[in-house]
Amino acid sequence: MKPRLLLYITADSNPARNAVAATLAWATERADWRFEVYYDAYRLGEHYGGGDPDLAPEGMLTGGTLVGAHHHERLYLLLHRFDTLVVTQGEVAFDAALRQIGVSRLTSASAHDLYEQAFAALGVEIPTSAIILDAAPHPALRGLDAYSYPEIVARRALAFEASSLTDGAADWLASHDVRQFQTLWLGDQQRERVGQTLTTTAGQPIITALDSLSDGDTFQSVTERLARRWRDHFDGGWILADPLTVSAWLPEAARERRLAVYGKPQREIIRRMSAELQATNTAVLGRQYEDADFFDLSALGVAFQLIDPGRPPFPVLRYAGYDWTHAAPPPPDDVSSEPDDATLSRWAHEGRVLSSIIFWTGMIRELENLARIVDLVALTRLKAGLALTVSALEYQPEAPLELLGVPLERGGVYPHLEMLLASCGLGASIESRMPPGRLSAYLASANRTLDELAIPQAWRPTGWWTTMDPDMLPLRRPRLPVTPAFARAAPFVHLRYTSAAAQESGDGGASASTSSDAPDAEALSRKRRIGAWARAHGLDAMLAPYRPYELFAPGPLRPDVIEAARAAGLRYVFSKAGFGAPPRVLALHDDFIAMNYTAGQWDGWTPFETINTIADLRSAERRLLARRKPGWLVGTLDSCLWTFTGPIWQRGAALHQIASYLAAGGDSGRLINVTPRVVARYARIVAEAQRRAK
Repeated sequence: MKPRLLLYITADSNPARNAVAATLAWATERADWRFEVYYDAYRLGEHYGGGDPDLAPEGMLTGGTLVGAHHHERLYLLLHRFDTLVVTQGEVAFDAALRQIGVSRLTSASAHDLYEQAFAALGVEIPTSAIILDAAPHPALRGLDAYSYPEIVARRALAFEASSLTDGAADWLASHDVRQFQTLWLGDQQRERVGQTLTTTAGQPIITALDSLSDGDTFQSVTERLARRWRDHFDGGWILADPLTVSAWLPEAARERRLAVYGKPQREIIRRMSAELQATNTAVLGRQYEDADFFDLSALGVAFQLIDPGRPPFPVLRYAGYDWTHAAPPPPDDVSSEPDDATLSRWAHEGRVLSSIIFWTGMIRELENLARIVDLVALTRLKAGLALTVSALEYQPEAPLELLGVPLERGGVYPHLEMLLASCGLGASIESRMPPGRLSAYLASANRTLDELAIPQAWRPTGWWTTMDPDMLPLRRPRLPVTPAFARAAPFVHLRYTSAAAQESGDGGASASTSSDAPDAEALSRKRRIGAWARAHGLDAMLAPYRPYELFAPGPLRPDVIEAARAAGLRYVFSKAGFGAPPRVLALHDDFIAMNYTAGQWDGWTPFETINTIADLRSAERRLLARRKPGWLVGTLDSCLWTFTGPIWQRGAALHQIASYLAAGGDSGRLINVTPRVVARYARIVAEAQRRAK
């Protein structure tokens, strides 16, 4: 029998959506149904890498496009896997699809009428208490209501957004004997309106304030207060994200009993809630405001798992169940499709260079990349790696991930695309900054999750992709206030500088620094004035700020990090240590090998060392072939900058060129394209041969 699901669909411009969603979250839970939301929005399908969401262009924050991110296909899958009742408010993008499918559907313009229908369908009694909240108590706090769900879910109350209370709401409330009213974060305008609306009911209602706003309140102060009130009841983890993201993931937050907090920037709320965040045993869901969030959370021993609205669409599908026993590829020790050891030894004797690329797509939000990566591999016959966290197998186990086990000649990509475990397994961290034991605990937890999902051994990765496994060492700053840098495209010379925003966060924005002086307020003000003048005169194209971690470099390999990977059953890693040097085996054990990356650039932000253009590969090819020694050309590609639904239209041709170049053996035709696992086997053979020669 299929599990029952209530799916609430409306526009993300509907101010009542969070109040309604929080109410339906507890009502469906009481009825033993699942619950999900989907909000129509304009979507650019771009990568949001942080910064103030209020300054982002329209559509930047709302995830992938309906077609490019396969929203309709996910809807059809949802309706197939669940016995679904759809509740809509207003016209929705899925109207035509829902009518064609003939799914059961309730429609309503008002919240109280929606509750009347939905509670009857669920068989849940309408409560006699209600919470009235304000979605925009102040322009700077627009969207604050997204964080209100713990109050509503824990109290099992009806929730209404103040501005959307209709004329008939008071009579409906009176007819259901709703007399207890509590307000939350009402602005002056809505407080007066709510009082007038509710006093029209028969009898005098009881109105109390759960929390009121002061002039100095911010997202940080308000969400911190709420989180501390409900910490004992919501102990399933944390969401650290902007209102739009929390709104889209509200059902998942309510299900897992996660609390959501937010600040602009987020580093202060991380500091203030450090003890509570540190106590969690799972990854924090959310979006980074700046890359320093990864460093700050990692120092607390917490992994970060990035999410976006609608990425993936309908996260509730993780609860539909998936039978892995019929989805397994040939076991990983079946190397019949790979060159044998004798061939690898011959190549080493000939001084051959093997090549591969690892597609980093480890976050939940980056599952959207899979369709384009799998297509690219199938079209070009590229052999490559795919860095995923365990969450990928939870949230989207079906196609295109299934195609990793389907042979190329049958339309899949086996054995051309190999899965690697990304970072902490449940999320990403700066591995070298994790307190002792925390990385091992996360990797062990990832293995337990694989067991709970009944993932066959054949699907379990043996390779490891790290975010930053060595320590990061600060470099000496340039003496000049600006430093020229040359580019491949016009303008060909950029003046590099430390931005005011980066200086505020200390040492170029890098919390990895061991020390930094407090920024000078007058100097910051002067930088901002200069920046405004440059933009006003059209000179900003010639200026480029230093990236947050551009003035750092990776240090040596950390043995404790390697031991954590070995204990988790992983067998090889391409480490960020030793980047850019000739191919080197950094650590060699009977059951584990660590190697360096040899292609790409240090980008100065996560994931730090990446391939940015085909020129990075060509320069590495020339350098490696000139050595006339055995080696490997391996680098990481940050997939979301290439294969999200927005960037693919801009960079798709360049990505195809990279894949075709590697698959064809490079410009020289002398590179041998293999999966990362084969490179690891080759590196071991090369290292053992060199050891015997000594």
